[in-house]
Amino acid sequence: MATAYHNLSEYDFNSVPNAEAMKFGIVVSEWNFNITGALLKGAVDTLKKHGAKDENILVKTVPGSFELTFGANQMMENCDLDAIIAIGCVIKGDTPHFDYVCMGATQGITELNATGDIPVIYGLITTNTMEQAEDRAGGKLGNKGDECAITAIKMIDFVYMEGEQMNTKINQLLEYALKNGMIEKYDYDYSANLLIDLFGIQEFKREEVEDCSVYEILDFMLDYAVEKGMIQDTVTEKDLLDTRLMNCVMPRPSEVVHTFKSLYSMNPKDATDYFYKLSIDSNYIRKSRIDKNISFAHFCKYGDIQITINLSKPEKDPKEIAKAKNAVSTSYPACLLCKENVGFAGNLNHPARQTHRIIPLDLNGHTYNLQYSPYVYYNEHCIVFNSEHTPMKMDRSTFEHLFAFIDKFPHYMIGSNADLPIVGGSILSHDHYQGGRHHFPMEDAKVVKSYTYKDVQVDILYWPLSTLRLTSKSKENVLDLATKIFETWCTYSDESLDIIANESGVRHNTVTPIVRKKDGKYQMDVVLRNNRTTEEYPLGIFHPHSEHHHIKKENIGLIEVMGLAILPARLKTELEQIKLCLSGKADFDSYPELEKHKDWYEHLKTCSYTNVDAFMEMEVTKKFVSVLENAGVYKMDDEGMDGFSRFVKTLW
Repeated sequence: MATAYHNLSEYDFNSVPNAEAMKFGIVVSEWNFNITGALLKGAVDTLKKHGAKDENILVKTVPGSFELTFGANQMMENCDLDAIIAIGCVIKGDTPHFDYVCMGATQGITELNATGDIPVIYGLITTNTMEQAEDRAGGKLGNKGDECAITAIKMIDFVYMEGEQMNTKINQLLEYALKNGMIEKYDYDYSANLLIDLFGIQEFKREEVEDCSVYEILDFMLDYAVEKGMIQDTVTEKDLLDTRLMNCVMPRPSEVVHTFKSLYSMNPKDATDYFYKLSIDSNYIRKSRIDKNISFAHFCKYGDIQITINLSKPEKDPKEIAKAKNAVSTSYPACLLCKENVGFAGNLNHPARQTHRIIPLDLNGHTYNLQYSPYVYYNEHCIVFNSEHTPMKMDRSTFEHLFAFIDKFPHYMIGSNADLPIVGGSILSHDHYQGGRHHFPMEDAKVVKSYTYKDVQVDILYWPLSTLRLTSKSKENVLDLATKIFETWCTYSDESLDIIANESGVRHNTVTPIVRKKDGKYQMDVVLRNNRTTEEYPLGIFHPHSEHHHIKKENIGLIEVMGLAILPARLKTELEQIKLCLSGKADFDSYPELEKHKDWYEHLKTCSYTNVDAFMEMEVTKKFVSVLENAGVYKMDDEGMDGFSRFVKTLW
């Protein structure tokens, strides 16, 4: 803005970057050309003064100032330019025409700057008189054209600097990938070109860079993409893009398989170490989110129980949810476990899986695949899934697959969710197992009673879910007995304890099997399950009862069976609010979301404690233990143990 204290042509020459390599477009209004022509001359002369070449200055004219927006947009779309200067002059007359033209041109140039890839410089003079316009077109207040030229050079430099930052971040990502063995030196240019194409960058140079956190690199790139209008600033769109970014520095699926097999031939542990590290390094396992999970363990009568409040799955905002509902749904891939997820770009309703890699396995003559869970609920949490999209089914072949897996990977444990609703996992439509390298509380359970059957030690465990532990050096003997237990249990009823095997042809009994190697022996935990419902327990007799739903309402699957609670993210905030209320720092009724906890809160107020944090952790643990006890078909009391013994006697 020109004032008595500012001349449009005055500036610090040394503060202006060199414009030799810059390309400029100037769109000029023919209306009031005595003014706009002078502005054009000032702009061109100033550009050249700072090194701009004649061949890099493109000038186009339009009839009037209102047409400047269209002219600038055409130059932006059809010409290779770094910035555009829009020059016009509107002098106030006796009609509102002045206001409409000024407003239209101003709004148009503003929109081009908001949506375009290059800056458009506002060179419109709007005055009350011709004399005022002349003052600003080389007169006593300088030349607006000079100011526009300087602004264009500085804005291009600003973009260049941002581009240089992106250049640095691309180099840092490539160096990160090299350092972590994701790419080799011969892949460098290939991966660089994928990245610059993704961002629409025209130039790239290799540079020496310092190590940088991959999360910092990705955050910069995602912010850049949001700023450039490539994506919206939502969790889902950022997740889709950062997966695509990391895929630019990922080894091909076949390379991963070959490397895994090569390492496996020397040591199975080396192979899984490589694959797990790759899954983390590629951000397929989003460790930065998983590290935010709240975890603790407390001792109860069954041993140390592990609790995790899962924060690794970010919640979608209402706009994302609404957008996802309107998105076109497809049946490809058929589910989240299908092998066709490898390389899948994802969408609003399906996570991106471009960094997803799987390892084919032969389990007793059947083809399965090994992958890691992107949410790793415990150390090296892996999923082993059938190559075919086939429903889960419990039978002897299931047990054979589990044993075949630990023969291949003796440093891992593996188990299967039950194959029936209510007592099964969240995905029953695709046959799969879960394993990993983690010590679960169940492994340390005490033994209530022991038997021996054909060289197999059979232990009834002191555990909230009714479990028979089979241990032997003979895999076949364990398999035979496990099969016998399962088949016997499938038809076994004890109505005095609400255990009914079948109703109207619908099977209610099944098992949750877990297999590991222990001290050179095969060990299998067979957990008895039943999914009956009644009017009193519409969600399941042996399912979390309603008084515990404020903490845990979901099915008790394999992971919970073994003593690790996976609790919802909402509890992080709700537990903190309850602590404030217990400490007298807040009013319970001021938190409507706590209404579901009201009965529990009334109980908590009657308890004594010295440390509210430790107290709440222990109370959550007690709640989870009660949930597990609900899920046990035989309770750990005299009546339950008598019933358990009656069942065991039918096996011999």
